[in-house]
Amino acid sequence: MPGVGIGPELVAITMDVLDCAGARFHYDIVHPEKDENEFECMIHSVKRNGIGIKASIESKNYKQLFMEPTNNMRLRKIMDLYVDVIECKTFPGLENKKKIHKNMDIVIMRQNTEGECDLLEHMPIPNVVENINVMTSFNARRVSEYAFQYAVKHCRKKVSLLFKEDITRSLPEHLGKKTFQEVAAKYPDITTEVCSISHAIKKLMKNDKAMDVVVTNSLLGTILVSILCGIIGSPALLAESNIGNKAQIFESAIRIRGNKLAGQGVANPTAYIMSGVLALEATGQNTAACNIRSALDRIFSEGEVLTKDLGGNATTQEFAEHLVKLIRERNKMVHCKYDKRPPLPPTPHHVEPYNPVEDVYFLPNELRKRIENEIKRSKENE
Repeated sequence: MPGVGIGPELVAITMDVLDCAGARFHYDIVHPEKDENEFECMIHSVKRNGIGIKASIESKNYKQLFMEPTNNMRLRKIMDLYVDVIECKTFPGLENKKKIHKNMDIVIMRQNTEGECDLLEHMPIPNVVENINVMTSFNARRVSEYAFQYAVKHCRKKVSLLFKEDITRSLPEHLGKKTFQEVAAKYPDITTEVCSISHAIKKLMKNDKAMDVVVTNSLLGTILVSILCGIIGSPALLAESNIGNKAQIFESAIRIRGNKLAGQGVANPTAYIMSGVLALEATGQNTAACNIRSALDRIFSEGEVLTKDLGGNATTQEFAEHLVKLIRERNKMVHCKYDKRPPLPPTPHHVEPYNPVEDVYFLPNELRKRIENEIKRSKENE
């Protein structure tokens, strides 16, 4: 789903990088931002394939979307993508470029289908707006279960639940806390923590290892991810996974259209490439994903080919070409569009046509005379 703004060019580069890494993907290109028919085509494609990589697919601005669900919200609701997973990990080498002093490695898991993102609101009378915050124990339990299972699978030692300042005045968050503690009781080997968002940010500023896996709602998760993007170095570095039981959608963690950057070739494609890496890992293609991750770590450590948002002067295409070069050093068995064509083979030397008369002189005398006579007789008959 190339989407709008800088999406088409960055998605195209992501597809090229995945191909050069040896990804075994075939793509359905859909444009749900155009009209309702294309949106339905996207839904059918996601249901059929189970995996999707997308950019911002909303062509309307915020004024046009007043009190209307966005295409992203509709996609999450229809496909039941109940949890949003964001790996906030610092890339090595960016400390010198962006003066980053925090070595972050935190996984944020936020509610994706309920709460503030559900947009259950209306205007009963002019200038009065009502907003309904719906939270069910079913979805809260699913998010918490996924967080603890993720922690076990990836050897994470701690799971934290974040809430707003005064939890006693919010029934939805009280239900979320109760459900979280019930799920945590089944995982005694994992440390748990319940704290407010402001306290969590203070802890992270003092100690970058204060948190490991974080569970929260959509609003607080968005705030925390935005802060971590600033600490890590750029909003164009993080990707996210929208997880459901039947489908997974991968995209940039900070959904930016970038209309002003479209066509200039200066946007940072890292977040889109990382969304492709997550798709590779979700489909079991771990070797290709590892090669891309290692190449990204190396390109940031070298610091020679960086885009403008990271303090460099490289274009999007130059960044992608250098990344592919580093990937190919680890895997030389895959061919892609960035490979140099081999030189043409040399032109063969001129070969004279075969003349059977010349071979006659290498035969015995009697046989040679007989053949010569046959040749003369055939010429006379002609």
